[in-house]
This record gives sequence, structure tokens and C-alpha cells, in this order.
Amino acid sequence: MDNAQPGVARDCSSSLPMILGMLERPMMSDHSDLARLEEKIRRFRSLIETSAILSSSLDLDEVLRLVLERAQKVVNGEASAILLYNSETNKLEFEVALGEKGGLIQSLRPKMTLELGQGIAGTVAKTRQVEWVPDAANDPRVARSVDATTGFVTKNILCGPMTSRDRLVGVAEVMNLAHPERCGPDDMEVFGAFCQQVGVAIENARLHHVLLEREREKQQLEFAAVVQQSFLPSSVPT
Repeated sequence: MDNAQPGVARDCSSSLPMILGMLERPMMSDHSDLARLEEKIRRFRSLIETSAILSSSLDLDEVLRLVLERAQKVVNGEASAILLYNSETNKLEFEVALGEKGGLIQSLRPKMTLELGQGIAGTVAKTRQVEWVPDAANDPRVARSVDATTGFVTKNILCGPMTSRDRLVGVAEVMNLAHPERCGPDDMEVFGAFCQQVGVAIENARLHHVLLEREREKQQLEFAAVVQQSFLPSSVPT
């Protein structure tokens, strides 16, 4: 793949049709072209698998865990994180992370937030475009506070927006890809399509949680009414 330039943003609104188009292109005789095509097919299959996996659960915590596992597998990264958008504070909040420092990030969740436009994740949330940062150490947009807090060394970052019905859900990011020299526009498109799937899955899980809470409240009110009724006299004295 051709290497992407630092900070290049890709519009992922039509990712899946683009991937299908890639797979329909004629196969070149060169071995490197064949290897690239095989890699594209592998990642496209991974997207299909991801869709099936995310549809298998409506539990938000389970969905988030599945998302990170798939994210690292899709692009072969060392660590990954999901930041959810809080519309009340207008900030991104670290929700879950996998990798060497994932547990520490989890414990610091209440304190670790980003403004829209802050860091790579904040930039992606603001522009809603995928960002590939091949050299995190020399990119001034990278938020150093997370590495400083956790001790994790970020070498490169692939970050994409998670949206549902044109609403921002959050961002997903994978750090320290095993082969950053291979990451190019096609990879950004694939990751963008992945993030779109994730955004819808998270919103479905949230909606399911809201419906469950409403049903629980309804049952509690009905139970309270029954209890209250039991304390009333069965007949009015004359």
C-alpha cells in the first residue's frame, strides 16, 4: 500500500462500496500486488465477521470489549481504546481500553477526558474523519497527557469516528500498529467502515439499556401499586 502522509484525513461515508470496488479491480501479476489484494480481502472478511459479532450482543460492556478486540485484530495493533462522547459536557471520556496499560486507564477513567479538538481523538471527533498518525512522537496534535499518566509509549495512532444517524457516538483508536509502513488510504477506509459499524452497535446497546430501565421502572411502579392496594380496606365501612 502507498504510505499515508501524517495527519491525512479520509472521508469514510462510503467505505464499504469503496472496499467492494477494490476487490473488483484486476489482479496484477506482481507478487506485491497479490499480497496487497490478499490483505484487503482478509480485512474485508474481518469487517463482515465484526458485523456478525457486534450483532450478537446488546450488552454495552460486552459490545465495547468485543469492539476493542476486533479493532486490534483488524489493523494488528498493540493497544486500543474507546472514548465515548458526553453531550452534556461536550467532552470525550475514556470508556474502555485494551493493552498493556488498559487496566490503568480503566482505573483513571473519571479523570481522563478530552475536549473536542484536543489530541488526535478530539480532532477526529470534531472533524469526523479518520486520522493516521505514523509518527506520534513528532506530531504536535498528539495529547501527551495520556502517555505521561499511564507510562505507555505511543508510536503511531489510527483513529476513527463512531457515529450513528449522523450523531457523534465517540471515537475508536488503535495504537502502535505492528507494520506502520504498510498503513495507507485503504487501511483508513477499512477502519472507517469498522468504526461506523461500532457506532451503530453502541447506540443499539444503549437503546436496549434504556428500554430495559423503563421496563424495570414500570414493573416497580406496578408492584408499588399492588403493595399500596393491599393496605387499603377491602370494603368501605357503612
